Amino acid sequence: MNIEIRENYCRVLGRKDELDWVADLLTIDIPEAKYTRIYRQGRWDGRKRYFNKVSRTFAIGFLSKVLQAGYSKHITVDDMRKFPDIELSAPELKTIELRDYQKEAVIECLKQKTGLIEAATNSGKTAIFAGVVKKLYPLKTLILIHRDEIFWQIIEMVEKYTGIKVGIIKAQEINIKPVTVAMITTIVNRIGVVDEVTDFFDDVQCIIIDEVHRAGSATYESLLSACKAPFRFGFSGTIKPYDTPAGMQTRQWLGDVILKISNSEMIEQGVSAVPKVHIYELDSKRQLDGVFNIAKEQLTVEQDDYTNGELMKRVYKLSMQMGITENTERNEKAIEIAKKHLGQSLLIIVDLIQHGQIVEKLLNEAGINAVFISGQSVVRKSALDLFKKSELKVLISTTILDEGIDVAVIQVLLFLAGKKSKRQLLQRVGRGLRKKAGENEVHIYDFLDFGSRYLVRHSKERISIYKAEGFEIDFI
Repeated sequence: MNIEIRENYCRVLGRKDELDWVADLLTIDIPEAKYTRIYRQGRWDGRKRYFNKVSRTFAIGFLSKVLQAGYSKHITVDDMRKFPDIELSAPELKTIELRDYQKEAVIECLKQKTGLIEAATNSGKTAIFAGVVKKLYPLKTLILIHRDEIFWQIIEMVEKYTGIKVGIIKAQEINIKPVTVAMITTIVNRIGVVDEVTDFFDDVQCIIIDEVHRAGSATYESLLSACKAPFRFGFSGTIKPYDTPAGMQTRQWLGDVILKISNSEMIEQGVSAVPKVHIYELDSKRQLDGVFNIAKEQLTVEQDDYTNGELMKRVYKLSMQMGITENTERNEKAIEIAKKHLGQSLLIIVDLIQHGQIVEKLLNEAGINAVFISGQSVVRKSALDLFKKSELKVLISTTILDEGIDVAVIQVLLFLAGKKSKRQLLQRVGRGLRKKAGENEVHIYDFLDFGSRYLVRHSKERISIYKAEGFEIDFI
């Protein structure tokens, strides 16, 4: 069997049994398939196939998987890609010195040519971007960003670290340079429409994806499948395993994880603050009394008939509302914690705007100046700037601070959201792990919620994540 390697795909030449082997290797079951109509009607077997038997091709990101799985088979490779000769060493940057693990990450990128870096939130991944950019310059490099706040932060830091002027592809501004940062939605909409953008994209030799766990979306896939860049790198704090649909989608056009940088590693090196997790055990049975009957009553009023699945979704929604958002005892803990840490910078994380507004009102009524920000907040930037300068001590935020925002001052984190996502939790924890002057530690408050199977399951999953990260936990 022979594999011909191109920049964005690989073609397989072999016997039918060899092609069948590749097809089986690159096929995965979709757990949610059984809920779809086409599956129930027998028109889909519930599997996703990443090998095209007609063209005999698969995406470049699966090359390492195929080669590793086929190590005992006779596989020859014709690599049609062209790479410049680059010394495998870390560059010297202008305003910082790369840490050892950052140097290792840069070198691994240069060595592997494609792949993912699973870097904990506080690892300084922008410095790694900058290291890769500096080593490859003046090769045309595209850095893809999905959020406005991260966009300008990445530009500022890459320019500061490398001394290279960075270009921009954004809704209201197009100014292309050899190293260009682009908003994903803008560049997708401009390719084929704006000649300057199209020509640059066609010539890109290195593509870097921030928050690469988003790369499985249709928008990213359309761009990455068309991109001819031989150098391809993605960065995220948490990357799903290979044997999951999300893990396969993330790797499809970029490759496998080539280096992991963990929280525990950075804590041991003194790069990150030492987290001290405090878990409040809270019984919410009283607050959730009758939630099942309330859900049934609501659905009966809204529609003539409903399925058991619709009922359980409503029970879950009401459990989150009554046990988290409107739980007076739980929300009053925010007041207690804020008073305990007066004078320290406290970030409170919620999921819903209504919840943030409730907590903001409670804190202000208690004489504690607190500001709530969300994606809709007019004062979002000004409040965040005040918080970063320690002129505002208590900030309440929705998920807008989950990704990419550098807030080094946080001394106390309070998670009121109650969800279970590992990626979200570790990103949020990372907001507080920036190294502190003096006592280098951060206090993290969370809840073990009883009274609902949903709440207790979410709580236990969050606690298991803290334990897996090696964090010290104190149950209150």
